[in-house]
Amino acid sequence: EADPTTAIFRQDVPLEARVFPAIDTDNNNFAPRIGFAYTPRLNFAKKILGENKTVIRGGYGISYDLAFYNILLNSATAAPVVFATSIIGTGVPAVPTDPTGPGIRAAIVSRIPTGTSDPRLLTQTGVANDFHNPYTQQFSLGVQRQFGNNTIIEVRYVGTRGVGLFQSVNGNPQINTIARDFGSQFLPAGVNPSPNGRLIANQGLFRNRINGANSIYHSMQVRFDTRIKNLIFGTSYSFSKQIDNASEIFGTFGGGSTSAFAQNPFDVGVGERALGAYDFRHVFSTNFIYSIPLLPALRGNKFAEKLLGGYEISGTFRANNGQA
Repeated sequence: EADPTTAIFRQDVPLEARVFPAIDTDNNNFAPRIGFAYTPRLNFAKKILGENKTVIRGGYGISYDLAFYNILLNSATAAPVVFATSIIGTGVPAVPTDPTGPGIRAAIVSRIPTGTSDPRLLTQTGVANDFHNPYTQQFSLGVQRQFGNNTIIEVRYVGTRGVGLFQSVNGNPQINTIARDFGSQFLPAGVNPSPNGRLIANQGLFRNRINGANSIYHSMQVRFDTRIKNLIFGTSYSFSKQIDNASEIFGTFGGGSTSAFAQNPFDVGVGERALGAYDFRHVFSTNFIYSIPLLPALRGNKFAEKLLGGYEISGTFRANNGQA
């Protein structure tokens, strides 16, 4: 675009509007983790805690997410990186002599209407100038108690806080329709539609990916595991609540479908804060592994032991309530 002989878009449009900006690489992510495990040895509480039968565990950690490919692909396949247009008229052979990609491009290159379009009027998908990796903080505290040699029960609290999560926003909303459908009270003071009905004049639809979302998750988790001869059995239950202002950058689908964009483009935070798409208040699961014993009559028979021994039957079951 800096060279008039190769530029696609109008030369009177500022160069920064005709190219995709470089985004700094996020290289300062710090993800510490810390945890502890403590076995209390209190003589006065042995009846409750047992003899080295109880463990108290806790921890805190930070984890980062990466900008996955679809976010980058959306930007790379929209203006100003890509110029989508229709060539109308005659003079282009239906089947060029060289039907390969270079041959076809050479046959139509003279027909491309260069220097006449403004990329700002085309649909664009970009990312914020400070686009970076979001992170989560996870913290937990639990108590595990062993009963006998084969049974444990654990109760713990687990929380997760998401910070700077990916979010899609409408960078240039059609505010004339917002005022028409919902009323002018949804528009900030002093904001009026431009001649094209949008927030920014002389610019089309602009989808922007930002780090504007956040989430919080709190849960109580209970686990029971035991072994009875050849049977290993476990079950767990969690009671939780998850809140966010954007569950996914592209929306979610299924029983808890959500839109990728806020209903009010001028309030993408507080106004969108509610139960998230991943809020499953009650979750119950159970699992088992049963080792099939070899018939007593076959024990000692090496061929039978190799052929029929070592088989297991396993299964899992999970149930949860619906999404709000």
